[in-house]
Order: sequence, then structure tokens, then C-alpha cells
Amino acid sequence: MRGLLCGPEFISQALQDWCKEESVELCWIEPGKPTQNAYIKRFNGTYRRVVLDAHIFTSIR
Repeated sequence: MRGLLCGPEFISQALQDWCKEESVELCWIEPGKPTQNAYIKRFNGTYRRVVLDAHIFTSIR
């Protein structure tokens, strides 16, 4: 779709812009250090399996 910006590079830039406007500090993990993100990756996987996969959503809202 022309004009629709939805790839990860656009989402990333939109997130960075919003954080700057709202004075939110982003903390990045170091390249090659996936263990710095292990807790949230585990949480996201568990949440996806236990909550999201257990329900059928008819809309994003």
C-alpha cells in the first residue's frame, strides 16, 4: 500500500520520536548480548502462549 509506513524500521523511528517527545529514555541491549533481554523475551513468549493463544480476538481493540 502506498503511503502506509508499517515496517520495523518505521515503527522503530516512530517509537524513538515519541520517546523523545515524552522524555522517555530507551535502554538498548548490546549487540551480541541476548542474555540482557532474556527476562522480557521469556515474559513475551509466556504471555503469548498463555493469554493470547487462549483467546480469539475479532479486532485489535
